[in-house]
Formats: sequence, C-alpha cells, structure tokens
Amino acid sequence: MRVTACHFRRCIIAGLFIALLFCVVQVIRIELGFNEPDMSNLNKLFADIRNTLQGKQEERLPFFSFIFPPWFKQVHPQAYANFVYNTQYLTSPFDVHKTLENILNFGTPKDGDRRQRAISLFDKIPVDRTCADAFIEPHWCACLGWKELSIDDTNVVAAANYFVQFLNGYIEDHHNICAILHLDEILWAARLIPTKGLLKFRKSGDQDGFIGDFSAKTKVITEIYQLKVKTVPGDALFEVSIVQDLAKNTFHTKISDVSRINMYGSQARCVENSLFHLRKYCYCKG
Repeated sequence: MRVTACHFRRCIIAGLFIALLFCVVQVIRIELGFNEPDMSNLNKLFADIRNTLQGKQEERLPFFSFIFPPWFKQVHPQAYANFVYNTQYLTSPFDVHKTLENILNFGTPKDGDRRQRAISLFDKIPVDRTCADAFIEPHWCACLGWKELSIDDTNVVAAANYFVQFLNGYIEDHHNICAILHLDEILWAARLIPTKGLLKFRKSGDQDGFIGDFSAKTKVITEIYQLKVKTVPGDALFEVSIVQDLAKNTFHTKISDVSRINMYGSQARCVENSLFHLRKYCYCKG
C-alpha cells in the first residue's frame, strides 16, 4: 500500500496537484509495475476558499482517493463493487483504518453493521447511516441541517462572547506572551436543525472526541450553534460549534470544535517552536 498525503494553502494548487498526481500515477504504473493499491489525500488547510461555504464543506469532505491495480477487481470483484458503492454514502477516517486492517486480513465482503463505529470500505455501508452512527461529532458532520440566524440574535451574541472568553481561558497560562483576544465581528451564525440521529448524541465519551455518548433521549434540552467570528488583535477568523444548555442558559464548547480558517503566519512566532497547540490561537505580543 502506497500512501500519499498533501496539504496546500492556496486553492489554485489543487488543480495543479490533480495533474501532478496523474503524472505520478503514470510513472508508478510504468516504472514500478504498479502492483499495489495507492491511497492519497488532498486537504487545503488555510486556503482562501476555506472562508466560504464551499470551503467549509471541503474541510469536512477532503479529497481522498484509492487507486487499485487491475488485478484487484478481478480477484476481489465483490469487495471492489462494495468500495465503489460506498463512494456515495457516509464514510469516515475510522472506516479507512478498518479498511487497512481488512487488507492485512482479507475476509469475505459483507453488509456493514451501522452499530459499529468503523466499517471496512470493502463491506457495504448502510444506506441510512448517520453521523451519530459513525461517531462523527456535529461540528464535523457534513450531513446536518443548519438554519441561518441573524448575527444580532441575543443568543448568537452571547455565544460569541462566551467563545472569546473560552479562547482566552485556553491561552490564559501564556498571557505573558499571547495577547488577550477581543471579539471584533460576528460574520455568520446558524442553529442546528435536530435530526433523529443527532437527538441521540449527548457528548463525547472521551477527552479526544473519538467516542460519542449517544444515550440522550429525544427531548431537546440543548441547542447547537455554529458561528464564524473575527477576533482582534490579528484579525483571526474562527468557526466554532457551541452548545447551549437551555435549562441553565449556559454555553460550552471544546477546543476540538474550533477551526481556524485563515492563516496565522508569523502571528504565532513566539509559540511555533514550543507550544504547538497554541499556534492557531495565540497572537504574540511585541
């Protein structure tokens, strides 16, 4: 298995990458005999397009490809047919990992079980699989419906102010080198339109956000907002998902639900070599 991962900062490079990838594949086929599957990933981290709705979707749905040698579809026709079928349905990185495990211990293709977090792409993904089934948190789910809200909405303003406080709390131990952030502008806001699958989601079951707790009842006790805001100094653009507890009228989020959508460049020079986790949030003083 050959793996290729590419990250680009300008959208125009993506087109060049496709052409380059084609050339590379040809070289592999001609010079190396191409006898193994090839897997590649294209993810634009801070391209200008990331500040658009299309860019928002692309962060959640990055280009990812497998190229199979000719013999594979002949030797494993059902597995290959399932793989092609699955390109039209909901999949996740967990499924890719399961697929790699499957390659090491190849079994008979079957219908995937929606109760499992990871399903091999050589098995058939259930048609009605949801983000909740796949343990994809709301912030990263591209299948959810959002209702756009006025940026002057009372709850939106409260959520935005909470978020800036949250960021300042995250960098609090380093305010000697990182400037205190202030809300400059709310650029966009939306509220999640609950779906049956989402109503089962309560919280992350682990600190990394990989395992979900789906034991919640169908009664709506929280609202989930998604905001795009700009902070100063530095004109940083952030996209964040925030949960409002309706009973307590409080907000909460976690750092894994925060996306920096423009480049921080030299703004993080004071932490770039030591405090890597702060690079997207710290505006260095001086």
